[in-house]
Amino acid sequence: MFLSLLDPQQFQAYWKKFPYSNFFNLTQSHGSLFDDLTRLKTELTIMYAMTGFEGKSPADLLAFLQQKDLVESMRQLYTLACLAVTIPISTASVEWTFSALKRIKTYSRNATGEARLSSLASMAIEKDFLLELKRTDVLHNLVSELFVNKDRRMDFVCK
Repeated sequence: MFLSLLDPQQFQAYWKKFPYSNFFNLTQSHGSLFDDLTRLKTELTIMYAMTGFEGKSPADLLAFLQQKDLVESMRQLYTLACLAVTIPISTASVEWTFSALKRIKTYSRNATGEARLSSLASMAIEKDFLLELKRTDVLHNLVSELFVNKDRRMDFVCK
């Protein structure tokens, strides 16, 4: 909710009426990151009023503060912009990892050991890297030979 403090479409509305609820949310969740919350409120008010900041996303705002040497004079705003650009937008990559693990575990019917399950999960997650390695035939052939030569309940036959 506090990320909306840096929403460029809201700057004019926030200039007319400061978003106290969003600011309170920021102070509750990340207040310890800021030296002076009163100064942060002042810097936000200045940002909302100035046309130089209008329409800038948090990443653009961060670059703008650095380019104009405003990092020291607007230290609290700079800290907020840094916080906003470091918080991930989504957890899609984490969900993909768990999805890959679920597919592997379902496929193997829970009959694999911890080490093999871990290896299969790594292979599923890093499939792009493995496809790149496959293009170099030497490594791919060595790994294939090691895999095929292991003792198994069924024989692998390459055609």
